[in-house]
Amino acid sequence: MPNPSRLFIGLSLIALTTVFTQCPKERYPPDPQFSFKQSVDIAPYALNYSVGDTVWVHLSVPGKSLFDTISNKYVLYDSANFSTDIRVVLLFNDPFIANGSRLASFVYTPGISAYESFSQTATDAQVSFGCNQATNYDLLVGIVFQQKGVFGISLSGSVQKCFSSNYSYTPLNFYFNVPDAHFDYYSQLPFADINQQPDGNVLSALIHKSVVCVNVR
Repeated sequence: MPNPSRLFIGLSLIALTTVFTQCPKERYPPDPQFSFKQSVDIAPYALNYSVGDTVWVHLSVPGKSLFDTISNKYVLYDSANFSTDIRVVLLFNDPFIANGSRLASFVYTPGISAYESFSQTATDAQVSFGCNQATNYDLLVGIVFQQKGVFGISLSGSVQKCFSSNYSYTPLNFYFNVPDAHFDYYSQLPFADINQQPDGNVLSALIHKSVVCVNVR
């Protein structure tokens, strides 16, 4: 007859081994099946604006087909919730301050939910949309400039199946559909006057058009 103490210890070790081998599967989401890339329009688009001017960023996905960079083709991705951050960030000013107030305000069209936040050097709108759109995905948001300075405008985010109970998501990268993101203008700004230098990450983003640079006067 087996020793009860040894049997209890053996069963406990088996239980602990099972728990620890299963934890990583529960704690870490699987690798994304897709990695989407989406163009964004901005209008009216120029280098120079004035305080109070409004530019509109427009994301349009006809037929709910997103471009997947893994398979290098368009993929039908129905019933998707887009979580998108629209950011206006201070790139240059002399002096390099934003008076502790918003760089911009936002104008929303019906059917989206949004949460705004701001700091000394950035103003963000976290926007959620998609689940209530029947045939196409579409987002139109206005950016109203409130401060003077040289700003970067960018979008970032992810998509997730609507009403999903898990935390898996698909990355979504944006790029602007513009001929020039104003790389040369940014790189030639007088950063030495404010004891700074051009940011390498900003330069790379301008090359890939994931950021556009604008000057608000």
